[in-house]
Amino acid sequence: MSAMNTNSNQLKRKRAGSSPPQGRKGTLKNSNIDSPHNVRADIKPLYNPLDPSRREIRLLRITGVSEDGTVECSLRTASLDDDINFAALSYVWGDESITREISMNGHRRNVTRNLESALRHIRNYSTTSQGRHEWLTASGAAPGKNDNHHEEDHVDKVESNEKPQNELACEARCDKDMTNDEINGSSKEQSQQYSSSEASNSKEDKDDYEVDYDPWKETHLESTHMGNVTRVAVGSGLLPLWVDAVCIDQDNLSERNHQVQLMREIYRKAAAVFSWIDSSREKNIDLALKTIRELVSSLRSHPEFDWASQHPELCELDGDADADTCFRNQYWDSIKYFEDSEYFHRLWIFQELWIGRARVFFISTNECLTLFSLLVYHGWARGLRAKPPPSIMNAYLWHSLRRRIPTFTTLIMHLRRKYENSQERIFYLVTTLCTYACKNPRDKVYGLLGIFPMKIIPDYEKSVEDVFIDLITDSGLQVSPGTLLVLSGIGIYPRSNDRVHRSWVPDFELLRSQLCLDSLKMSEIVGVKSEIPIHFRPSVSKIKGITCFGIQDTEVSEVVTEALEQQNTLYGSCYLQRLWLSVFIYLATNKSYLLNHPNLEECNRLRGFIETLVRLSSMSNLFEAYTPVERDDPIPWSRIDEFSTSSLFGMLLNNIGVCMFPLEKSDPHLVRNALDRLGFASKWDTQEMRQFFDVEHDNNNDDSNCLDLGLVLPLIYQVVFHTSSGLIGIGPGGMKATDKVYLIHGLTLPILLREVDGKLVNVGTCYISGIYDEVALEILKKRENNVQEINIVD
Repeated sequence: MSAMNTNSNQLKRKRAGSSPPQGRKGTLKNSNIDSPHNVRADIKPLYNPLDPSRREIRLLRITGVSEDGTVECSLRTASLDDDINFAALSYVWGDESITREISMNGHRRNVTRNLESALRHIRNYSTTSQGRHEWLTASGAAPGKNDNHHEEDHVDKVESNEKPQNELACEARCDKDMTNDEINGSSKEQSQQYSSSEASNSKEDKDDYEVDYDPWKETHLESTHMGNVTRVAVGSGLLPLWVDAVCIDQDNLSERNHQVQLMREIYRKAAAVFSWIDSSREKNIDLALKTIRELVSSLRSHPEFDWASQHPELCELDGDADADTCFRNQYWDSIKYFEDSEYFHRLWIFQELWIGRARVFFISTNECLTLFSLLVYHGWARGLRAKPPPSIMNAYLWHSLRRRIPTFTTLIMHLRRKYENSQERIFYLVTTLCTYACKNPRDKVYGLLGIFPMKIIPDYEKSVEDVFIDLITDSGLQVSPGTLLVLSGIGIYPRSNDRVHRSWVPDFELLRSQLCLDSLKMSEIVGVKSEIPIHFRPSVSKIKGITCFGIQDTEVSEVVTEALEQQNTLYGSCYLQRLWLSVFIYLATNKSYLLNHPNLEECNRLRGFIETLVRLSSMSNLFEAYTPVERDDPIPWSRIDEFSTSSLFGMLLNNIGVCMFPLEKSDPHLVRNALDRLGFASKWDTQEMRQFFDVEHDNNNDDSNCLDLGLVLPLIYQVVFHTSSGLIGIGPGGMKATDKVYLIHGLTLPILLREVDGKLVNVGTCYISGIYDEVALEILKKRENNVQEINIVD
């Protein structure tokens, strides 16, 4: 008899009921209302109160499938303070209009198709020959041997959905918790595996947010086999499962608030975290997990193995030459689908993966893949770009892989990122908020509680703005006032809706679209700050807003370009080309202003404008997670002095010319009208443009493609402006003439402030060529006697 049937915890507690709540990933309307036809009179209520003092949670156990095919489950109450064993499910709700029924403690409930599909597949896997094989292997039994009748009888009963003969047996089975040895099998090696995982938990207990702890060092001890065995245990009803949508009564607001605080502990204590991706494309996920698993298996044995010869199917196109897919290869396309799935874009999911790292298993109908295996694949796939193509590789496929090979870079870099100080921690927080989405804006904060040390108590009755204020004023995070001013402002596009009203409070829901293109602002957050005199140090409070100290340097005289106000309205299909056209119109109409007047940095304003674009669009290594696609190297900021103004401007004109050709085809009327209005020929002529601007070809720097075509991306939501002192800058799309340009202590970028009803409000930070970094600090030092207190309350 194996260890799987010994030393089990007979926890015969009274089983409480539960009801499908508004899940953290969505709201299922009327899912928690029992129909009179679905509830027998003798059945107790599904949800009984939980005891917060004992950190009680509910656990779901899959007990079988009814005659009509409905997945049947039971719910019971357990305490995180006790020694309990369970697994956790990580998933996305999916389309909330498509529901299926499950049964819990006799109550029939509607849940989303994705959740029902996850429970059904976990149940079904325990009845397959593959699941049977994993189970018997874990128990120490050789499949097919006649001397292990008990294990075979157990699996046979699971396959036939045979119920225990009496109520007492059923009670014992449902209340039984598997021990750690039972989950991992009886072998000494498997026991050591789980002991290492438990040791990692103990280490985390010393410091809940210990940044030096690297769980990746221990993930090699976990295996696909362990994941499959645990999946069989859950599917056969021996191990309970925590599922947020059915284990939390979100009609009970106080319970919902309290359970959110326990998420970190739940996913830390879970023996396994099963990641169910998408029920609508099961075959794609199955193929993706299988392909990655087989590649990683070969890599772990032979890191330099000849992958092309061993996997020729990864080197050739599919039979359908006209297939409208990314790679026209089903294996790579399936991995790309896996990477692009909604699952990897949700904040709650990221938190679950971050907490459970070493115990995360991606599962599909037939496959199981560890998160560690995905890490190994990531390293291999990223290195593939730098290698020559295999001899048998299709040229088109290789070109596609070089540019778009799925690497899961965003996920892996966020999971592995560490921070050494408060500034790095805030940068990590901001990039996390920019990367992951939530359906409820409040979860932009509550979905971070398991990752960052905060003293916030969840309260879904609070307004979104008040929840955001809780985050930025939390003493555990210590967000600086300067960082808040970078992230906020009434002029930032796309604009906030009714969520945020105060100009100093960032709208974390829109942070991704507002900041991901602006490397200067992100560098401001993570950069080394100079020492601020004690009497000039800024402060922030929930009531008084931001109090800072600075001077007014200049004023906006005119805003000379327009920005997009709303997200996803990028001028139609050729938005990049249209942006370049708007830049050209600005250059042509302001030729004299740009060429004939000096800038602060002893160059003309034209160069200042070009340098501003280069500086804003420069992508440093901080943004590697956002640029997984290989690009031609643009001019980095460090090389800008190598190029003359004439050379830089020539590159600008070349880029505009490249963008005009597709735009002339898609919208010839727009181009013709613009050129006619400026007095040019009806078609773009680069030579004519050079003559107009008196720009000669620079033979010494023949780098016509050195400026990135994405150079104008900062102008999607930002505008070009001139100041009363004759400077040129780029600022938020909602700025106006007469906005005041201030320099303040604690911020190296200029900030725009506007007087409204006698009070100053934050419009947003801006970039003015010649007034930034050390220059701004020097100006503040020289004019220290003019520094005044600035209060930004509204």
